[in-house]
This record gives sequence, C-alpha cells and structure tokens, in this order.
Amino acid sequence: MLTRISLRSHWQDWASLLIGIWLFASPWMFQYTDATLAAQNAWVVGILLFCVAVLSRFAFHLAEEYVDFFLALLACADHVAEVVVREAGLDAVAGIVGERQ
Repeated sequence: MLTRISLRSHWQDWASLLIGIWLFASPWMFQYTDATLAAQNAWVVGILLFCVAVLSRFAFHLAEEYVDFFLALLACADHVAEVVVREAGLDAVAGIVGERQ
C-alpha cells in the first residue's frame, strides 16, 4: 500500500527557505567573504535554515519553531558579540570575535 506524503504549504516555510538561500549567498552579494567569521556564520546559518525549511515541508513538529528561533539567535550572535566586545574596550579579544576595519 502506497502512502501519500502531505505537503503543507505555509508562507512561513517558503519564507524560511528563501531567507536561508539569501543568507547563504549574502557574503558574495555584499562582498564580505574576507570577514571570515561573519561569512562562516552566514553560510552555516543559511544552510541550516534551508534544511529546516525543507524538512518542515514534510512534517511539522513543535521543535521546528524552537530550531528556527535558535537559528535566528545564531545569525545575530556574531554582530552582537563584536559590538559587546568593542563597547567593553576589549581590543585584544576583538580580533577573535570579528574582524575590525
């Protein structure tokens, strides 16, 4: 007996899919591939967001919402960490957290 997979179509799933693609491509679009930490963060979060969006098309779980929230925090983490370090005056650590121009 063949089972049919129900493909739900919610606009949030499509938006997450497109944001994942955009986030992955953003280091090339905005030319910040030389800022390795920011570029790596964008690539990793973009790939993970894309994968979660694709998987959510097949089965919805409450955990998906928590993963999306965690990925949003992770996408902001690089910038927030750099600002906190800069404002605290920890110039020695600033090179580890993010490249300064």
